[in-house]
Amino acid sequence: MLGEMTGYAVGYGGGFLIEAKPRNSFRDFIQQYPRLTPLVLWFLAATPIPDDVLVVPLGAAKYPWWKVAIPQLVGKSMFLVAIAWTGRLGLSWIGDLLGGLDPTSVFTKSVEVAGFLLVILAIYALVRVDWSGDSG
Repeated sequence: MLGEMTGYAVGYGGGFLIEAKPRNSFRDFIQQYPRLTPLVLWFLAATPIPDDVLVVPLGAAKYPWWKVAIPQLVGKSMFLVAIAWTGRLGLSWIGDLLGGLDPTSVFTKSVEVAGFLLVILAIYALVRVDWSGDSG
């Protein structure tokens, strides 16, 4: 949760670095779908999908902090409880199912790098998309 709020603060403080058109288009999109934003925030927090791709632009769009923090807190809590129960009930079984991959192997490090690059690509795409819906 601290990492997400740091990302929000970076977006809030550094929003001026993003061009006005994408920032305002994202703000307009949020205003058009006010009930969807907390739901998407909760979903991203409750899954292993990186949620910084949404939290940082929300900060840049000056979305209220508490409207980001509450869905994040609920979603992260649910996710971490699920992780804890998974560990309690069958982590060794999952490890056997995956073949006992070595966390220091080239394959696992490649997956980590690919995931990092996908997050960067998603953030770039999120900033570059025209959220206003205008085709011209």
